[in-house]
Amino acid sequence: MSYIHEALKKAQRERESQSFSYRGMLATVSKRAGIMDTSIWRGSLILALIFISLAGAFLVLHYSAREKQAPTGRRMPGVKARPSVFDLSLRKLYEKARSFQRQGRLKEAKRVYRQVIKRDPRFADAINNLGVIYLREGDFTSARKSFEKAARVSPGYADPYYNLACLFALSHDTEHSLSNLEKAVSLEEAVREWARRDPDLESIKGSRRFETIVGDRRTKTTRAKMRRAF
Repeated sequence: MSYIHEALKKAQRERESQSFSYRGMLATVSKRAGIMDTSIWRGSLILALIFISLAGAFLVLHYSAREKQAPTGRRMPGVKARPSVFDLSLRKLYEKARSFQRQGRLKEAKRVYRQVIKRDPRFADAINNLGVIYLREGDFTSARKSFEKAARVSPGYADPYYNLACLFALSHDTEHSLSNLEKAVSLEEAVREWARRDPDLESIKGSRRFETIVGDRRTKTTRAKMRRAF
């Protein structure tokens, strides 16, 4: 009996020893799995951050390229489609004002243009178009202020200079009208065609200087070559 008892105790000790070893293996495996999970999580986070950074850089380059390549949309003076802004809500508001202006709903157009300018005081297109409305209403003082402000905030923008030429022509101020027309032509060739067709400039169309300003550059170049040939 004592032999059997000793054998049973020995078997029990062996089972306990194996159990402790097995639990130790499980703990080690769990620790290793935890370390692996942490490494995988960190790696995924780093990859996600790299992807977000690359996507952001791509979007900035994409929209910058589109902004440089986009046509100005200028066809006739007055109502322009050239907002150089990334704020889509502001662009939408500007387009709403232009739509009102094209429909002849000038009171509503003025209200919305003022909202645009309040949000972006350097939005030259909105400032210029507001001046066009003032000009059509006969408010020459407000129109002049708008055109001059648009020219200040965007010196390379031909439209406010052209509109000043119209304003001064309607006021029979020939000198200032021609000076602004000349400036507008120097900034944009299309102004020559606008001026030929615009009834607002009737008071200056008889002057020789007007013909010189709006004359076809290619014609003048050809004449100059012919003079040199003789």
